[in-house]
Amino acid sequence: MRRTPVLFACLAVAVLAAGLVPAASRWYAERQRETAIERQRRAVLAQAQAQQSELTANKPQLLVELGALQSAGEHEKVLALAARYRLAEDKEVQAFYARSAAQVNLKQALALMAELAQTLCTERNAVDSARSAFAEAFPEAPSISTGEWSATRLDTAAFVESIRTRVRVLIGSLSKGRTHEQARPDSVLDALRGDHPPRLHPAVLHQLMQDTQAQPALCVWRVNGTWGAAGNPVKPFEMTLWLAPSVTERSMTRDVLSLQGL
Repeated sequence: MRRTPVLFACLAVAVLAAGLVPAASRWYAERQRETAIERQRRAVLAQAQAQQSELTANKPQLLVELGALQSAGEHEKVLALAARYRLAEDKEVQAFYARSAAQVNLKQALALMAELAQTLCTERNAVDSARSAFAEAFPEAPSISTGEWSATRLDTAAFVESIRTRVRVLIGSLSKGRTHEQARPDSVLDALRGDHPPRLHPAVLHQLMQDTQAQPALCVWRVNGTWGAAGNPVKPFEMTLWLAPSVTERSMTRDVLSLQGL
């Protein structure tokens, strides 16, 4: 019985220790984290100072080299060289980096869109696109049978300028605020084109308006078939349309270049 006070004291010490150990562990972990953060902050600061010193010593030569690489289209090399001075936060170096990064991103996007076009530029999709154009332009017309329709792929290079002209016209129409009521179709061709521009992927649109490097992401088709509006005889037609990756990056958007026979 005499040991009871001692046992209670030992038990109290054990309970106190059990409560203090987790708190001490948390305090120690927090101190370790703060120390690591401070160590990292000092390392970054030292690296930034070193980059700033190096940049100060050779900035004129660096800018000349960056300009030469960028003019030669060596954008990956521009990114690698400019990244060496990223912590110096120099606006001129950052400008070179931003321009080349945009070009690299554009190149990658165009490559992906070219792969999409290679997959979806098929005769079946060309015929389906022509059918959709008729269905959207003339919703009251009888259902369209495309079993006898056919499509022939044409040389894209021969139509790039025509496509570019069409896109300029469509962009101009949008800038003038044309609406469906303001742009009633005057012909079957106008009706098939619709009152909205194709929803081109931004990278393809940009490249198309700059030069002909957007060709791999475009395809042009001549579709032959027969069609007749409600109450009118069925007639043969020949449609030239082009397809390009849409803004969704999963499908192709279309536009009609020409139509004969209707």
